[in-house]
Amino acid sequence: MRKDLLALGLVAAVAGCSARAESERRGAEAEPAEDIRIDREAIQSLLPPQHLASVIGTARASVEPDVAEISLGVTSSGATAPEAVRSNNQDMTKLIDALKARGVAARDIQTSQFSIMPRYNRPAEARPGVPEELTVSKVVGYDVANTVRVTSRDRGKIGDLIDAALQAGSNQMYGITFRLADRETVLAGLRARAFDAAKAKAETYAKRAGMTLGPVYQITESDPSWTPDPSPMAANVMPAPAAAAPPVGAGDEEVTLSVTVVFELIAPKR
Repeated sequence: MRKDLLALGLVAAVAGCSARAESERRGAEAEPAEDIRIDREAIQSLLPPQHLASVIGTARASVEPDVAEISLGVTSSGATAPEAVRSNNQDMTKLIDALKARGVAARDIQTSQFSIMPRYNRPAEARPGVPEELTVSKVVGYDVANTVRVTSRDRGKIGDLIDAALQAGSNQMYGITFRLADRETVLAGLRARAFDAAKAKAETYAKRAGMTLGPVYQITESDPSWTPDPSPMAANVMPAPAAAAPPVGAGDEEVTLSVTVVFELIAPKR
């Protein structure tokens, strides 16, 4: 009888352990997965807007240049290179002194080119009876060219400066370039006007599309265009007798600036 009771108790204990294990297993399987929350607004902010309008705004202005740059100089010759250099040094010293006497500051006179070139004779045509040495090109001298860029901040003195340079011996002139000293101030005003023009276009399109204009999504500025393009023209000039200063007209420059602005368009809520 006692053995039977012990056997029953052992079976019951084993059954209880099995039941608890099965219950724990089922509970683990039934345990819900971790709750993952998706921030839809954060994801939406990373995506481009659904409705965009890309427009171009352009602004123009006519401005009067207030700075002139004159490129001029002297070409001197000599039988030898040192002789040509010495001659050119004397000529350039005379030219620079004449410019300074007309009020040009030393900082506004800058050397832009200096060269020493051999000068060759014209050989005879090779033909019977002509000595061979006469058919070979030979160095007969040297030319030295020295060019300076002169900056004039007074447009009324440009003609006087050219006249002074000619009287001082300048025999090379490569042109005059006019420019505006403070371009950034002009460009700042054009940027504001170009943006306003682009925004006005976008507002028109948004209204016609039944939407409202949203924030700016992107801005791209094109390189400003200056007309006329300040490219100097080259010219050779010879010393002239005393005469009235040549008339020089700078005219106006037209600058154009464009911006491409992309706006978000907001559709009405339904």
